[in-house]
Amino acid sequence: MRNTVSEKRVVLLTALTLGMYSMSLYVEHQALIFPFPLNESLFFLVALYFFYRNHATHRTIGILAISTGFFALLSNQFFWSFLLDGAQIERLFNSGLTDFFRLMFFILLLCWAIVTANSDEGASKFWYKVGIVLCLFVGLYFQMSLVLFSVYLLFSCHFFWRNLHPPYPWLWLLLAILEAGKATMQF
Repeated sequence: MRNTVSEKRVVLLTALTLGMYSMSLYVEHQALIFPFPLNESLFFLVALYFFYRNHATHRTIGILAISTGFFALLSNQFFWSFLLDGAQIERLFNSGLTDFFRLMFFILLLCWAIVTANSDEGASKFWYKVGIVLCLFVGLYFQMSLVLFSVYLLFSCHFFWRNLHPPYPWLWLLLAILEAGKATMQF
């Protein structure tokens, strides 16, 4: 098994950076604000790093993770605000192209979850895998951050427990941390 210390540190530093940035916003504005527009770009960059470090052993999982992050980034208005002016962004969002990117993100995330779960040939039951993928689908469809946080965390714990495709469970944990920020802002 590869040494995954570097990947663990990247996830930890990403989470700490977001936490510290949120705390500085709290001190400045007396309100807890998480930097949501950065979530997709951070996830994409961390997925690229994971793929760079592990492309020889987990090529399929890495490509799915990068593709998921890429389409999440393309569906984000914050990303397009760097490339287009206001009128062009308005046309882009009215065209439905960002909805297509969001749909591709959902499909690729489900594929990533299914491919990773199907590689588990241990004691896990088929219905457990179906249930967790169904919960992921429900969370994505209804945009329920608390459900998504729970599913990402459950996936991460299951993949850590079964030792599936290390270090990619750390990427699922990063998704859970990013979604936790969104979930706390809803309450």
